[in-house]
Amino acid sequence: KLNNNVVCDNTVYDFYLYGGSSGNFGDDNTCDKPDGWNDTGISGCTYLCSYLHYTVPLIYGWNHISTPIEPKNTSIDAVTADLSGHVTVDTYNTASGEWYVYDTLSSMDVTLHEIVAGKGYWIYSEFDQNLTIYGYEPPGDIYLYIGWNLIGYNSLTAKNMTTVLSSLSGNTMVYSYNTPRDAWTVYNSEGKYSFNTLGEMNPGKGYWLKSDSNQTWEI
Repeated sequence: KLNNNVVCDNTVYDFYLYGGSSGNFGDDNTCDKPDGWNDTGISGCTYLCSYLHYTVPLIYGWNHISTPIEPKNTSIDAVTADLSGHVTVDTYNTASGEWYVYDTLSSMDVTLHEIVAGKGYWIYSEFDQNLTIYGYEPPGDIYLYIGWNLIGYNSLTAKNMTTVLSSLSGNTMVYSYNTPRDAWTVYNSEGKYSFNTLGEMNPGKGYWLKSDSNQTWEI
């Protein structure tokens, strides 16, 4: 049984079944040249070597997160499939003024059906565990509505707040929640240095961003 192997960049085969051997099986492997190898239920490996992947650490309780890559399958069931225990995911739609919810213990109340890059999410985890996402480089632009937007950060590289928000007009306020310390950090583009406790944006984090107008944020 072969699970969670990454085998890439081989000249001929990534997996080689010696002498047509049988009885081999596995899941969640990454390869481009399987030579007859099939993960359970699919043809070839579950993931291609060309996929990006990013791991978001979750701590017991509520986590303020995003995905810095666009999942290859945006279905929330697919994205959270490897998480254990009770999982709840919430996000906010500024345009409609509505919250959308996913709860593994209450399928009747589910209104959130996908996880995508550019959005921020609140995710409750029963345990300390990792959320690993496989997918593609996301668009660099995020559309903001006037008011508070629950957003993600579409980059794998951390940037300081002045640089990352340079394309926005008007006064911009950003809040981020730090789960281990149960503390909020804040940045105000017109605030004094001593007021700002949020120094940079990081991949995998979620943010509340207040925009003065409807505008496109170019990251």
